Amino acid sequence: MATAARLRRTTEPARVAGGQGFAALLTACGMSLERFCELLERIYEGPLETVPCSSAMTLLRRCMGANGSVLILRPAQAHTMAVIIRDRGAGPKVSSSVYTRFPIFSLDPFVGLPPDQVVTLDEIVDPRKYTRGEFFRQYVEPRSVRYILGADIHGEEGREFRLRFTRPADLEDFSASDKALVQALIPHFKRALNLHTRLGQMETEMKLYANVMCSMLVGSVILDGAGAVLRSNSVAQAILAESDGLRLGAGGLSAEYRSEDRELQRLIRQALGMPADQPAIAEALSVTRPRGGRRSVC
Repeated sequence: MATAARLRRTTEPARVAGGQGFAALLTACGMSLERFCELLERIYEGPLETVPCSSAMTLLRRCMGANGSVLILRPAQAHTMAVIIRDRGAGPKVSSSVYTRFPIFSLDPFVGLPPDQVVTLDEIVDPRKYTRGEFFRQYVEPRSVRYILGADIHGEEGREFRLRFTRPADLEDFSASDKALVQALIPHFKRALNLHTRLGQMETEMKLYANVMCSMLVGSVILDGAGAVLRSNSVAQAILAESDGLRLGAGGLSAEYRSEDRELQRLIRQALGMPADQPAIAEALSVTRPRGGRRSVC
C-alpha cells in the first residue's frame, strides 16, 4: 500500500497540468478539441451501449497509446462476482469472475487508490521490488504489462468503479499529460457510470412490475407521465382488444360514453399529478360495456 507522502506526490502532476488551462492540456496531449469532444460524447453514450462505456474506453486507450484498458463496473467481494470489461485491441470483452479466488491476487499493490484521483503504478510502489515480486512475474508480465495508470471512481450509494490502462515494458510510463487528461474525464465517467447503474435499477424494477402484473387476475395498465401506456398484462390486453366500453388509442386510454370518459380522464390526471411521497387515495369507476360484456371497474 502507498504511504501518505507518496500518495500526495501522485496527485501533484495532474494538478499542475490542470492549472495550465484546458488548451494547454490538449496541446500537451497532442489532442484536438474535436477529439476531446468525441471522448465526451462516447462517455455519455456509454450507459446506453450493450457493453457500457466500451467505446469511450477504447478511444481513450488509443489516444494514450495503451495496449490495454479495463473498466471494472463491480469489484469482486467475498460473495459477489466481479463485472469487468477488458479491451486489449481485439474489441471489448465482458467477464464475470471471482477476482480473489486465486491467492496470487492478494499481492496486487494497485488497490485502495485515492478516491477519484488518477495515479500510476510506479508512483505508489517501489518499481524494482515490484518487478521482482510474484504477482508481477506470474500474472502481469506474461500479459505484456509493465506500466499501469488507473483511478478508483466512487459513485452513488457507496459503489466503486475502477479504470485501468496499461503499457508494455518497451514503451514509456504514462506521463503527467496522460494523467491530467484522464483526471479531466473522471467527473464525466462518474456521471455516466452512475446513470448506467440507475438505468439498470429501473429495468430491474420494470421487470418486477411486469412479472407481478402477469400473475394478477385483473387487468392492469401502467401509464407514463403523459398518460401513454407503458405496459399492460394479458387480462387488460384482452379487455382492450374487445373495444367494448374501453379503448386504447393514440390519445391513450378512454371510455366509450362521454360522461364516463370525463370521469376516467379526471382520475388519470389525478393519479399522474399525485406527488410521489404523498399517500394515494384509491378511487374506482364502473365503465359500461354496450356490447354485452361485464361492466369494467377502473
